[in-house]
Amino acid sequence: MKALLIALWNNTGTHHLPERASAAAYYLLFAGLPFVVALLDVLTLLHLDDQLRTLQLVIEETFPPDISTLFLAELSRVVEARSAPRALLAFGLAVYSGEKAVNSLIQGVNAAYATPTPRNMLLDRLMAAVMTGLGLLVSLFVVFLLAGGAWAFTMMAERGLISMGTLSTLTVLRMPVVLLTLHLLVNVLYRVAADTPLPWRWASWGSVIATLGFVAVTEGFQLYVTRVTDLGATYGSLGAAIGLLLFLQLTASSVLFGAEIDAYLLKRSGGKTTRPTPRWKRRLLSAPPPETPPATTDKG
Repeated sequence: MKALLIALWNNTGTHHLPERASAAAYYLLFAGLPFVVALLDVLTLLHLDDQLRTLQLVIEETFPPDISTLFLAELSRVVEARSAPRALLAFGLAVYSGEKAVNSLIQGVNAAYATPTPRNMLLDRLMAAVMTGLGLLVSLFVVFLLAGGAWAFTMMAERGLISMGTLSTLTVLRMPVVLLTLHLLVNVLYRVAADTPLPWRWASWGSVIATLGFVAVTEGFQLYVTRVTDLGATYGSLGAAIGLLLFLQLTASSVLFGAEIDAYLLKRSGGKTTRPTPRWKRRLLSAPPPETPPATTDKG
């Protein structure tokens, strides 16, 4: 553990981890706000008032007051003036900024493994575009699960499609499913972005720690801005944007720290990228073959 902490401390500066996390946070900021605007425009154009109210409650419960105020103010403006062209423009800006953010994370993961021959830049950009599309799909799924899940499950229960016990179970399982989905997204990022052959695994120490880091950052940051400091009083009208940027920077740092942990464990194992053979299989393979009885000849 001590060697791991020392390696993480040294690699923080060597691999420019704070700079890469800050770049990812900067682009995520300009991807998240347009994505929310586009989503609100779509819900408003489709007259999904129940989903709008549920999304408002999700924003209030998820983000600290200083940050949720920024989203809720935009929500009220979108509801008053719905616009399909604005939704398309906001979605395009979200995709462009999201691709830039993912590319910064890919560079950070590659730096963690420190491969001597870097990948082709065009391949990196293509991979960033694919991961951006996957990230948008995951974001839509998470928003649906949090904002529309309760409404959809309740409607299914009212129509007799599921029981009330199933409704309660599905409602409780929403957050674990969200965390599991985010964990799988981070795990896919590590496997795809690393410029070294890695076997597919459903989980790694780095992806698990990155997911737990996201939970710790979310809860700790909310506690910090509600109990310790007042971003609005300190930074004025820019307090919400600065707070959201800090939250995204800490989240990106947890993702890159997870990649550093996986890279360190890989180097410690001697660069072996295949799973070790289980003990029972090694014993079976090393066991001597059964003796065959000598052939008997018929003398008659």
